[in-house]
Amino acid sequence: MNGSLMDNNTATDFFSSEIGNTWFDKDIISILLKRYPTKIAPILEKIYDFSLSAQRIAKTIEKECVKLPKKNVLIIGVELPDRYEDMRKIEKQITKTRNNFVFDTIQPFGSGKFEHLNAILKRHDLSKFDWLIVTDDDVDIPDNFVDHLICVLDHYNFKIGQPAHNFISYTTYTVTRRQFNSIARVTNFVEIGPIFAFHRDVFSELLPFPDVGMGWGLDIHWSFLANKKNWRMGVVDALPIRHLRPVGSGYKAKNALEAAGFFLKEYEKISRQDILRTKKIFSSWN
Repeated sequence: MNGSLMDNNTATDFFSSEIGNTWFDKDIISILLKRYPTKIAPILEKIYDFSLSAQRIAKTIEKECVKLPKKNVLIIGVELPDRYEDMRKIEKQITKTRNNFVFDTIQPFGSGKFEHLNAILKRHDLSKFDWLIVTDDDVDIPDNFVDHLICVLDHYNFKIGQPAHNFISYTTYTVTRRQFNSIARVTNFVEIGPIFAFHRDVFSELLPFPDVGMGWGLDIHWSFLANKKNWRMGVVDALPIRHLRPVGSGYKAKNALEAAGFFLKEYEKISRQDILRTKKIFSSWN
């Protein structure tokens, strides 16, 4: 992968210009959202939804997902004491599935999100699961989310995936925001939150998670491995979610950035242009 030489400022260079939202981008959608956020976002959502409904994509996904054999899915998250009800809400939403599932959370005992997630993983025999889904508590998801997400990821042979952000969502990268007339996209990037999914084929390489505190830079690590191992990874635009809080609002972003800088030193080269891009768009089911 081509890019600029890594140095001590790599993490700062990669993360700083987009933390919190995508409005630093100069594409027309970002400009309109910045100037008229409350007016433009609902209009864009309706336009994008119409493009998919005209192709009967939602009905196709619903029809196809019931044909699949039931999967065993492990769904995990960190449960903050002061946001107990938030996690109960996402639990109620995300466990409405025809698949076999285990939902497991943990309360913080240390400083790092992925340290806590690893503690959950130790409680389970991962060989029994087909998919791992990691979720935050500050997210709103569409109906039948798990069934439809797994159906789309399986259909396009994704090994690492995430739902796209809608236009009201707190978003960090433009590549993870939903795109027009797209069911799903092959990308070089899947973000560490608020929701991501791993297929069992990548468990042995990606789990347990490296010790990177809140996880900044871990998604870049996934990108490098996906390219090396020829894993398909990407974003599902047909299932847009809404992230309800600004990125980094629940912890110290400075500490997360420092941890990312230390973690990313193992890589010789990196560039935002290579990582944050779409490689292929699936605009039809076949």
